[in-house]
Amino acid sequence: MAALEKNIQDGDIICIISKDVPPGVSTSHVGLAIHDSNGVVHSRHASSPRNFSKVVIDDEITR
Repeated sequence: MAALEKNIQDGDIICIISKDVPPGVSTSHVGLAIHDSNGVVHSRHASSPRNFSKVVIDDEITR
């Protein structure tokens, strides 16, 4: 992922694929790419039903 990070622009859609999704489901989660002030790309996304205590989650995509 780190090698691709230079091609990601703010507002790009990031789709997360999970190994444990049911057959026929290709995307398990979606977020938007946002660069922080240091140029690090983050995925800004809403929490999943399993983690409903958070409304917005902001994760570095290369973690």
